[in-house]
Amino acid sequence: MHENDILAYLDMKGDILTKSQIEILKLAKCEPDEPAIKRLDEHHELVKNGVESIKKIESRIGGQLGSRNGSRYRTYERLKYYFDSNPNSLFTSMHELDKTIEEIYKYPLTERSKSIINREFKNRISDEDLITLVTNLREEGRLCNIPEDGEIKRKEPKIICSMGLMN
Repeated sequence: MHENDILAYLDMKGDILTKSQIEILKLAKCEPDEPAIKRLDEHHELVKNGVESIKKIESRIGGQLGSRNGSRYRTYERLKYYFDSNPNSLFTSMHELDKTIEEIYKYPLTERSKSIINREFKNRISDEDLITLVTNLREEGRLCNIPEDGEIKRKEPKIICSMGLMN
């Protein structure tokens, strides 16, 4: 299953103001003896609206790529940048590269490919070598975890904690 952790700060209408963890934690900062405030009557409705907003955003913009520091996100961004910047490249089959980029976007990397790619990132792999590596992993069927039916099953969001913040 595919999972992401998300922290979001919403306004009273349920619109997301920020998903920046550092900004939200700064807003939530308080002293241990800070008195609790009464929960808003509409608190749970706001949480529900926030979850629905996040689900829509993730399905639309590819939140599935994970953290910006993760191997999947970094690989996707580097390959996509190379592809977009070198439309007439003779280095590799651009069609194969496009298929590889699409596969990385749609499906999670295998644990083995993550390990290989992360090791190569530490060794400062060039774009061309990265393309060769992931294209070969894809051709060997070792790049991504692709379900037999080709569909990613998403878990329903699980709310761990919700807090109301007042200023």
